[in-house]
Parts: sequence; structure tokens; C-alpha cells
Amino acid sequence: MTRHVLADLVRSTALGVLGDRGLDPAGVPAAVALDAPTDPDRGEYATGVALRAAGPAGTTPAELAGWLAEALTGTGGVAEAAVSGPGFVALWLTDDARAEVVRTALRGGPALPDVPRTTPIGPDARPRLVAEVLTRLGADPTGVRVGPATAGPGVEPDSLRFALLATRAGDPVRVDPEVWGPRLPSNPAFRVRHAHARAACLLRGAADLGLSIPGPDTPAAGLVPPADTLGLVRALADHRCALVEAARLREPHRVASAAAELAEATHVLADGGRILPRGDAEAHPTSAARLALCAAARRVLAEGLGVLGTDAPERI
Repeated sequence: MTRHVLADLVRSTALGVLGDRGLDPAGVPAAVALDAPTDPDRGEYATGVALRAAGPAGTTPAELAGWLAEALTGTGGVAEAAVSGPGFVALWLTDDARAEVVRTALRGGPALPDVPRTTPIGPDARPRLVAEVLTRLGADPTGVRVGPATAGPGVEPDSLRFALLATRAGDPVRVDPEVWGPRLPSNPAFRVRHAHARAACLLRGAADLGLSIPGPDTPAAGLVPPADTLGLVRALADHRCALVEAARLREPHRVASAAAELAEATHVLADGGRILPRGDAEAHPTSAARLALCAAARRVLAEGLGVLGTDAPERI
């Protein structure tokens, strides 16, 4: 379940609970915002729609949030909903909804059009890169304003390309060689590519050990992600939304931001272990689900880097 689908469900439910009570739904926004709490006890997602809609409806945020929580629980991929704070609603997804995110990522998105990669060097490099990425997304780059860019020496092409695309196109950007030059995790472009390489390395290790790597046809029970990996599941779902929004709004920086977020979650997965057994030890009970997440992250990171025209290395 993507954030867009969940937001639509929350909106339709809000309209429904107000309509059922004969209350004015005018305060329900056309686009419901969903936050991603850092504390898992506050939900996988949370919405403050009750805070906005309660006043025009003539009720209190807490009361409306309670109605929403009751109506959303057990509906459309939501396992549980609960009132949080003064009128927020915390949401937890079902295992099936989480597994479907992993399955969708494993299937991969549509093939990218064959758009030649332009060099990221030269005074007109940034406009060319923006046009290239938007064309790859199926969006018309005509009329998109692109701000000036300056770049110091010593930045390799893939990092330079990522740096020029990571900032909103209309804003000026300065590519600092001290940030974007080193082949270190402190370099945002290197960190994304390194996440892909780490996922690929773990999958090679699994194959060498004869472990079965779940695929898109694996039953849902084999794709249910462990509780400590829900940040990665959310990043996988959000990446697909980011590609759609980047094309709709003609903002290629959204692709770079989503790739960076997914990379961070992938590093957390890799750092956490419990993916490959050590020595003669048996595989961890959650190993297969974590391998599925590795494969999903690798595929989606490759897609994001492909949209940006950047290589997705198998090894670094």
C-alpha cells in the first residue's frame, strides 16, 4: 500500500463518517497528508485530518479522530487505527498490505525509455540533465526553469550528476568537492550507490550459501517484513509515489530524495544483520523476509538510479 492509496482511504473514510452523522465535510482537504512517525508506537503513518476537518463539522478533533480510528480499523489494508495526541490518528498496516509493498517492489516498475545520457559537465549541464530525467519520466521538460549551478573540480561524473539533480531545479546549486568528491558514505551520491552494492553483495552471499531468495511469486506469508524493517517498507512504497510525483510536478529532485531515503533504510537493514547465517549457524527465522527486502531494495534503487542516469554498481 502506497502513501497515496492510504491517503485516499483516509479521506474517503473521513467523508463517510461525517456524512453518516449529517455533519459538514467541507474541512476535509482534497489531499490528506500522512506523516511517518519516528516512534513506531505512534504508528507506521499518522494523519492530522481530524484537526482540520473538526471545526467546519462542528465537532472536536478528538471526537472526529475517534470516529476515524474506529472506521479505519480493519479496513482496506489497515490493521489498526488509534487516536494519538489531541486529534491525530495513528495507523498500522496489515501484514498482507506490507507484503504487497515488497511484492510490488520485487516485480519492478515499467521499463524506462531509452534516453541518451548527457554529460554532466559544462555551463549548460544542469538544464540538459533536468530535461533528460524528465524525458525519462515521460514528462515534458519544456518551460521548466533551471537555476544556475557551479561545481568545483574533483567530483566524479556520477556524483556530479546526482548533485546537480538533488536540488529543486529552479534553485541555485553549488557542488562542493569536499562533500561530493570523496568515495565515502559522507558523499550522498556514493551512499545511494553503496546501498545498492551492499544489497547486491548480500544477495550474492545468499546464493553462495544455497539460500532461497524470495521473489514476486512467493506467497504473502514469505514476504511479511519483520517489525524492525517497516521503515524500509515505507521507503519502498514512497519511492514509487516519488516517481509519479516527479513526473507530474516536473521536479526531478524528488527522485534523488526518494533514492537517498531508500538508501538509508537499506543501510539500516544491512547493518542490522540476521540476513545471512554465520559459520555453521542456521539461518535466522527472519532471514528469508530480510533477503526479500534486500532484493526489493536493490531493484528499486536500481530503478531510481536509472531514472537519474546514474550507474547502479554491483560492487564498490
